[in-house]
Amino acid sequence: VFAFLPTQLVPGLRFRVPADFILNPDRSDLLRDRLWNKWCASTVAETYQEAVHDLCRSEPGFLLTHLNVAPTPDQIDDPFFQPIAATTGNLLPNIECVPDESMTPQLPARVVKAGDAERKLFPGTDLDEILGGSTYEGLAYTHSQMRCPEPVAKAIRLDSFGKPHVLAALSNRTWLSRQSIDWFADLYLHLSHSEYNTSDVNGKDILVLQGAQLRLTKVGENAVFFLPDQERKTDTYALDKLGLKFINRELTWEPRDDTALRERNQEIRRWLGKLGVGRLDEPANVVSSAFVPALKNGVFASLADDELLGLTQYLKENWQKIIEGLDQNKMEVLKHKLPLLCTSLNGSTVERAAASDLYLLEPYSEQRQLIELLTHVPDAKKVSSRYFDRDWERLAVRNRDNMLKGWREFFSELGC
Repeated sequence: VFAFLPTQLVPGLRFRVPADFILNPDRSDLLRDRLWNKWCASTVAETYQEAVHDLCRSEPGFLLTHLNVAPTPDQIDDPFFQPIAATTGNLLPNIECVPDESMTPQLPARVVKAGDAERKLFPGTDLDEILGGSTYEGLAYTHSQMRCPEPVAKAIRLDSFGKPHVLAALSNRTWLSRQSIDWFADLYLHLSHSEYNTSDVNGKDILVLQGAQLRLTKVGENAVFFLPDQERKTDTYALDKLGLKFINRELTWEPRDDTALRERNQEIRRWLGKLGVGRLDEPANVVSSAFVPALKNGVFASLADDELLGLTQYLKENWQKIIEGLDQNKMEVLKHKLPLLCTSLNGSTVERAAASDLYLLEPYSEQRQLIELLTHVPDAKKVSSRYFDRDWERLAVRNRDNMLKGWREFFSELGC
C-alpha cells in the first residue's frame, strides 16, 4: 500500500495500491475507522476493473498474465482489504478480460480452460459444432499461454473443459462419425486416464466396430466383443449374424513387432473391457448372450448353410468351456434347438434337424452294421460331412483321426 510513499502495509493484493490514505504517525498502518480511508479502499476494485478493461485491449502481455495476479479473498490476511478482492471477483466476470485462442478478450463465461489432450481431441476451431446446442453456443478455448490460478478462475467463474463438455461432444454422433480410428484410440486413452466410468459413457456412440468404413455403436446397449487376435485371424464364425458386434481390430490388435502400438492397444483393451466389451475366449458368455436368445427367437432358421457351419464350429472349438460355464437350462436350449446340417443316408439331400434326430455315420463313424440297419429306418438322417470338410480346409492341421474324434465327441455331447 502506498500513500504518496511506501507504507509498511502488505495486505496480499499482489499489486500496488496507491491512494491518499490517512496514516498513523509512524506510517505503519492506516487509520481504519476513518470514513475517508474506507471510501478510498472501496474505489480500489472499481479502479482495478477499469485498468484491466483498458489494458486487456492494448497490452497483449497483460491480457495473458493479469489473472495470475488477480486478488482473491483467501490470499489477503488483512480484513480491511478483503472486501476489495471479493468485489473484484464480482466485477471481472462482467468484463472481457480472458484471451481466447485468437488473443481476443472474452467474458469469462464465453471461454473454457483446456489441456493439450482436450484441445487435440476437440479442436477449438470446431468447438461450436462439436458441443452443439444453445448451452455451449459460441464457447471458445482460452489462449494456451494464459495463466490463471484455480482460485482466481473459480472467483471469476472461468470453467475448465471437463466431463460435461466431453459428454456433450460424445453425444454428437454426426461429428463422431467423421473421426478416424486413431482419433478414437486417443479418445479411449484420454477417458481411461481421466477415470471415466461405465455410467459416464453408457449409451454413447463411441465403440468403433469392425468394418471397411467407420461404424459406431453405443456402450451398454449391444453385445460387443473383441475379435480373435491370433495372427490377425479373421474368422468370426458368423457370430455377427446373431447380433454380436466386434470392436475394430486396429484398436485392439497387439502386434509382436511394434511395442508402442501393442502397449497402446493393451491399455485400450483394458478400458473397453471395463465398459463391458466381451471376449470370444469366454464362450459361455457368448452362448448365453447370443446363441440362446437367437435359438429361442428363431434366428437360426434364416441362416445360410455356411453361417450355420461357422457357428457350430465355434461351439465345437469351445465346447469344454461352454459346458463348464453355461447353466443347465440354457444348455438344454442349446442341445434341443441347435439345427445341424444333415443328409439322407445316401447323401442325396441336405436338410436340417436337431441333434437327437440324427446319427453319426461316415466320416465321423464307420459302423457298417449300423448303416445297414438304418437303411430300413424311414427318414433316417446322418450329420453332414461338411463340418469336417470345412474344418479340414480351414486349418493347417493334418491329423485326420484326431479331428474326426473331436467332432464325434462334440456331436455325441449334443445328443446325436
